[in-house]
Amino acid sequence: MQYPYLTFLETITIVLTLFIGIIIFYFLIKIFNKTVKFLTVLKAILLYELCAIIIYSIYPAPIFPSLKFLVLKLIILGVVLFLTFYFITRKHFLINWKKSLALFFLISFILFPLLDYFRVNLEFKLMNLSVFAEENTRLENQINQAIKEKGFIGYMFSVEQYMPLSTRILGKVEGAIFSWPGDALRQIIIQKSNEPVEKIPEYYVKVISPNGGEKIEINQPFNIKWDSKNIGSVNVSLLSSNDLSFDNVYISRVCSKADASLGSCQGTLRDFHTAPYYKIRIEGYREKPSEDLSYTVITDESDNYFNILIEQ
Repeated sequence: MQYPYLTFLETITIVLTLFIGIIIFYFLIKIFNKTVKFLTVLKAILLYELCAIIIYSIYPAPIFPSLKFLVLKLIILGVVLFLTFYFITRKHFLINWKKSLALFFLISFILFPLLDYFRVNLEFKLMNLSVFAEENTRLENQINQAIKEKGFIGYMFSVEQYMPLSTRILGKVEGAIFSWPGDALRQIIIQKSNEPVEKIPEYYVKVISPNGGEKIEINQPFNIKWDSKNIGSVNVSLLSSNDLSFDNVYISRVCSKADASLGSCQGTLRDFHTAPYYKIRIEGYREKPSEDLSYTVITDESDNYFNILIEQ
């Protein structure tokens, strides 16, 4: 045995925690059946836990450790264990399936995981004692080496192959009795966090012309050109300003819902606010011209001002 002292510690803490759990469960079951005896509860729970250990040990791991298969594994395992629990408790405690389901959720998802939490914390404190120090150091080095080889995610999905036989057996026992819901949920969370996040498209739009210095005649068609990426449609507006800062502007629409892929539209300046300085603003939208526009994803303006020739 590679870790005899740690194996002994794990075994003792599991047995004691299970016994404490059975005592607490006995007082809970008396809520539904006041005549039940402790020995009956002890036999029923030990029988269920034995079946749970067998089921948990032979239950196959998902072929593809994807989020969907991990969730499906948790659901199927939960249903199988509940049916086992129900048939045992129905015979020994004389309760219906609803009460049996309530007790199953109570001990599987609340009572036993909570007791296991305190058990693990106590075990970690005891492992700092000198009698366990040498074995604990060797085990930590083995785990660190496994994480270095496989990465943390890879280690979590293949942890058993790095553990000695005694540790693997006790792990199955501990998982079947106390932590199978938490272990499954932890794997689901890890898998979920490891899935690639859907990338937000990189939106881009750039005014090409008029981009500064041009002279545009009033009431005459002129072209507005732009470059864009991942944009469906654009609105083009004329900005009129009385100062170069363009802090306060008057906005006049030139082109509405133009197809961004065309890269240009033609406008005519008629009704707009006259001012010394003018720029073009382009607002980009994800939607195509045939669709209702939602919100602006990106905007760009002329780099510099241009002039508009107004007839005297």
